[in-house]
Amino acid sequence: HEDEVRSVDFLSAEQIASSGDDGALRLWDVAEASEDTILVRTSQRLQALAFDDQRRHLAVGGSAGHLSLWSFPFRSADQLTQSTEGRGVSSVAFTETGDLAAGFLDGGVMRWVPDGQALTAPATVSTEAHAQPIDSFGRTLVWARLDGGLSLWERKEHGSEAAVLGAELGYVTALTVCPVAQRLAAGFQSGDIALWDLRDLDTPPAMLVGHASQVTSLNVGTDQILASGSLDNTVRLWDVYEPDQSPITINHGAWVWSVDLSPNGELVASAGADRAVRLWPTVSATLTGALCGAVHRNLDDNEW
Repeated sequence: HEDEVRSVDFLSAEQIASSGDDGALRLWDVAEASEDTILVRTSQRLQALAFDDQRRHLAVGGSAGHLSLWSFPFRSADQLTQSTEGRGVSSVAFTETGDLAAGFLDGGVMRWVPDGQALTAPATVSTEAHAQPIDSFGRTLVWARLDGGLSLWERKEHGSEAAVLGAELGYVTALTVCPVAQRLAAGFQSGDIALWDLRDLDTPPAMLVGHASQVTSLNVGTDQILASGSLDNTVRLWDVYEPDQSPITINHGAWVWSVDLSPNGELVASAGADRAVRLWPTVSATLTGALCGAVHRNLDDNEW
């Protein structure tokens, strides 16, 4: 990439997609990291991308209102553009029911059902907002509240109310849902991460403490690993079933804007302000060798 990389998502264990401030959407071969295909290049920053669960569709959103839907295997004709009325897109997500959702830079949220109907979610639109992280579980869409915490909204008609979760915890800057582990994770400006059990949202969340600055991205793999990226230049790997366990910390070397775990759980990708997408193994023994190899020496106890 020729500018900061804002979003990254695995298509498969062999391919990964990335988008950034250079307006490029790239598809990489994991085995040959230097070889990539530019699927599209625009004049606006492409800040968000996401594959659906079947990896058949890719949604891409941009800062000037670009929101397109691509089909895979990729063919240039298979591109559908959704209308966002020119609002900058900061995040995109697919629901389990096949809906496409987008969070906007002004704090708003929209949801498109499979028949193409657009629904406006009851999110607060404000000039004070700067991004809107979103995700979903079942028929429920989740996004950050401007006043703190999360809004939870089922697909209903216009004007329906959203439930509030964790308002006392502060402003949410990243979130992800893990259907397998039944967990909802939210990252905050403080650097902390809250982890709720979806089966009992009334119980206070477990708190994961470790990042020294704002959490920018969260992703849960097929097993119990939660990956988090932060403006403290690090990626951390947590065990969602053992939240008190110390995380594995990886130094990306620059602000981290996006993280994603491969479908087989063996790799974590981090994308950041250094214009790079970096791949790290998640297996402890392999990760130890990769980190020591990166600095060309063994690390002492304090460094670990």
